[in-house]
Amino acid sequence: MTLGAAWGAMVAIGLTPASGQGDELPDGRRVQPPSELLQTPEQASLGAASPKTEEDGSVLATLAFLVAGAILAQVALVSLLRRRRARRARRLVAGAPKPSRVAAPKPAAGEVKQRSSAQVTDAAPETSARPNTCAVVNQKGGVGKTTIALVLGAALARRGHRVLVVDLDPQASATKVLRVSNSGRPTVADVMLRPATCPLTDAVVRTTWGVDLAASGPALGPAGALVAAQGHVLSDQLGTVGHYDLVLIDCPPSLGSLTIGALSAASRVLVVTEPSALALQGTQELLELQDYIRTGRNARLEFAGIILNRVEATVQHKRTVAELEAAFGDHIWRPHVPRRALMQDAMRRGVPPQELATRWAAELAELFNALAARIEDTMPGSKAAPAPRRK
Repeated sequence: MTLGAAWGAMVAIGLTPASGQGDELPDGRRVQPPSELLQTPEQASLGAASPKTEEDGSVLATLAFLVAGAILAQVALVSLLRRRRARRARRLVAGAPKPSRVAAPKPAAGEVKQRSSAQVTDAAPETSARPNTCAVVNQKGGVGKTTIALVLGAALARRGHRVLVVDLDPQASATKVLRVSNSGRPTVADVMLRPATCPLTDAVVRTTWGVDLAASGPALGPAGALVAAQGHVLSDQLGTVGHYDLVLIDCPPSLGSLTIGALSAASRVLVVTEPSALALQGTQELLELQDYIRTGRNARLEFAGIILNRVEATVQHKRTVAELEAAFGDHIWRPHVPRRALMQDAMRRGVPPQELATRWAAELAELFNALAARIEDTMPGSKAAPAPRRK
């Protein structure tokens, strides 16, 4: 305790010693007050706690240093992983072979092996892709894949193209949006399971969207393994509908057997995704599957590009869009599709959003018209598209 603090404490309690030696009693003696009486309660508590406070401050400083180091290490690790994923994505887009792939040895003549369904899928024969067939894919549900496929198909139909949508999703989302009933009518499942007696043309119906639809149903789920094991079935069936300018295959939200069957029969793969934190990783996984299909089952399969859906003007979305564009370059299609409640409203009503009388309908019509022009550039032998029909 310093002399200044003691003097202040004495003044506070009314003690003003002239010489600093205590109070003088009547008999001439002086009494020195105890030092603890010269402290205020606040000063006493601070004095008693000072050693512990210094110790606690040292511990907190050490913990803060460790936490800061851990955060910096985590940020550095995430940045490294993102750069590696971006480099991997660029190699896949460029068609570079996977360095880790090793061809499976062929069985000896007469050798019989019991194989699982996955092994049958890997060993499926190479198929012949139908030209102008685009598989619309994403292994994650809820990104608006079906919406993009249908609205893009409607935009192409408005430009004068004959478009067929194949609903390869057992949830039958496209079939429900287009208001097509599959009761009493062959579906894609029947086409896959009974190709000799049920051609694809039997499952095709016209819709009010200007596109034709090969409807789906719940029976397509159990048929998925067989579709993948016999990858040529879907390709052969698509070969019977050569009068269409473009076939859009709406794949299920997974990388399972049905998606593998679609990629085995398609000529191009179009990824639809949202600008989420996992978009780069998910797109890389899709490209790895495409690379696998291209080297073992469908050498004609090409990467068409990526459509970004439900894009918002947020910092997170801008950062993710920049990462995707750095990884995939021109394969990111523009314009991006913004988040609009009109899109969900149109799906609920079962009508193309371009035809709704709202303030955003004209914007979406122009946007999807531009995307339709982009997909026309990937259609070999297609005629010059006429101007969009005006209502």
